[in-house]
Amino acid sequence: MTNHTAMEDFIPDPRTIKVSSGNSLVDYLQIKLWFELNSATVIRHVSQESKASLNLQFADFISHIIWSRYEDSEIDVYNLIKPNIYEKHLFF
Repeated sequence: MTNHTAMEDFIPDPRTIKVSSGNSLVDYLQIKLWFELNSATVIRHVSQESKASLNLQFADFISHIIWSRYEDSEIDVYNLIKPNIYEKHLFF
C-alpha cells in the first residue's frame, strides 16, 4: 500500500499574528495534523491580501455573520446560512 501525502494551501491574510508560543497558525495546524491526528497532510503557507482574494473575502464575510450572531445577537442573516453550518457547543 502506498502512503500518499496531500499538499493543502493555507491562505491567510498577511496580518497573521504569532501566539505567545511563538508558533504561527500554520505551525499550530501542521503540528495538530501530524502529531494529534496522524495525518500525512502538509500545509503550504501562501500569504495573500484579502482585497485580492474572493475566497478570503467570502470567509471573512461568513465569519462576521457568525460572530455577529453570538456577540450582537444579530440573527436575521445568520438564519439564512444556518442550514449550511455545523455547530458544536463547547462548555466555556
